[in-house]
Amino acid sequence: MDEQVLMKLLVIILAFSALLAIPFPGRAADAVPQIRLNIKGFLVEGENPLSAEQTRSVLNIFLGDHEGLEGLVEAAAELESAIVGAGHSFHRVILPPQTLDGNQIRLQVIVLRLANIEVTGNQHFQADNIRASLPGLVPGTAPDTEVLTREIQVANEHPAKQLMLRLKQSDAPDSVDAEIAVQDRRPWQIFSVLNNTGTEETGEFRLSAGLQHSNLLNRDDTLTLSYTTSPDHFEEVQQYGVNYRYPLYSLSGSLSVFYSHSDVDSGVVAQVFEISGAGDFFGAQFRHTFRNFGSYRHRLTLGLEDRYFENNIDFSGTPVGIDVRTRPWSLQYGGDYTFERSKVAFYLGYLHNLPGGGNNNDAIYSAARFGAVRDWEAGRYGASFIMALPRDWSLNVDWIGQYAGEPLVAGEQFGLGGVDSIRGFGERVITGDSGNRLRLVVWTPQLAKSIRLLGFLDAGQVDIEQPAVGQIDNETLISLGLGLRWQWHEQWNASLDYGHEINKLRGIATEDGEKVHFSIFFRY
Repeated sequence: MDEQVLMKLLVIILAFSALLAIPFPGRAADAVPQIRLNIKGFLVEGENPLSAEQTRSVLNIFLGDHEGLEGLVEAAAELESAIVGAGHSFHRVILPPQTLDGNQIRLQVIVLRLANIEVTGNQHFQADNIRASLPGLVPGTAPDTEVLTREIQVANEHPAKQLMLRLKQSDAPDSVDAEIAVQDRRPWQIFSVLNNTGTEETGEFRLSAGLQHSNLLNRDDTLTLSYTTSPDHFEEVQQYGVNYRYPLYSLSGSLSVFYSHSDVDSGVVAQVFEISGAGDFFGAQFRHTFRNFGSYRHRLTLGLEDRYFENNIDFSGTPVGIDVRTRPWSLQYGGDYTFERSKVAFYLGYLHNLPGGGNNNDAIYSAARFGAVRDWEAGRYGASFIMALPRDWSLNVDWIGQYAGEPLVAGEQFGLGGVDSIRGFGERVITGDSGNRLRLVVWTPQLAKSIRLLGFLDAGQVDIEQPAVGQIDNETLISLGLGLRWQWHEQWNASLDYGHEINKLRGIATEDGEKVHFSIFFRY
């Protein structure tokens, strides 16, 4: 090949090489260099629910030099996460368009506001009533999920309706819609109960009838009336009661008042509260539900009662019993935590007797019980554990107790015995100033339609302060047994428990060392 041809080839190669070196759009060699910023501060615009100090603590770590926008996007995400973590789930934080030639970066908080509220599924309660149960749902404001969770919890304590809230994207910009799904039933009902919680002296059986209306004033307020007697000792057993509950949704709580009268010294009146003596009883309670901590729910109850106990004891036709009044105020804190397959709950309470009213003084107390004083106090407590076992079995553990450390009048003592205490024994066969009761129950799966069996171990112990001469200062009850539960729809349910005593009482004699407890409940 001659020299001229070689020169032509060399020119072509050099020209091609130069062509390859020409920069084209999108090539890495000609990419826009990364933006370098030195951030000295953030300006948060919009409705920021966090305080200035909280906001600074989140964003301060993003001050300084940045190469690119990734750090700024991360700062917006961290601030949004902090706002959502504080319970404001419908706030968003964005990095708006801005000139990035300064040292201060703008972040913008966008609030997703409630546009529409829809009520579905309600058949017995008006839509306005349902909406009033959740006062935290206000159109034009951002829903507060923590407040709404607490309001739903209070609303679902209602006996005739259950609410479920769904929040979804709205057709309106920067908005959400709320749907309140309702499951309800007729707000009024009548009920009747037959059981064998009586005594040989006043008749073994108890028959109760009652009426409940759970939307009396269209405010979700509940009025319960109840009357109890003995079918074969009608003149000797008269128990009646009134209970009224008014929900205070704006305060995340409820107010309850009650009155009951009883001619006998044990029983359950108005299907709401247990009595421990014959007489007249008034009371009021305010219950407040706190914000949840994850799966932990907790509440506080403040109460005041006036309890007048009639002691109708006579000796050869002469009354020798002492009537006595107690007027305790109480404070109780309780909580529960739900796990995947179990639930734990507890409560701690304190009672202190107040002065006032007849038969509420040291002289009466001393005459009714040696060593008792008007200014008494006591602690009450309890805990429970429910666990789902394999193959639909379950385990329930329930413990309650009282500690006084001083002599109490009979009506304020801790009692043991009965279907709701130690099965296999009569109602309140023993009492003490302090005591504990533990119940362990194992439930079978559903064996037939609406039927389940159970096995139980009940145990309890009481202590008596300053026992009288010849009086035993402590007693223990233990029983073992089997039970059956049956329910037909929401109208009928029945329970049957057989308990056999494991130990013999030292202070009193029991009948046969065993007892069958039954109850039949009808609701219409």
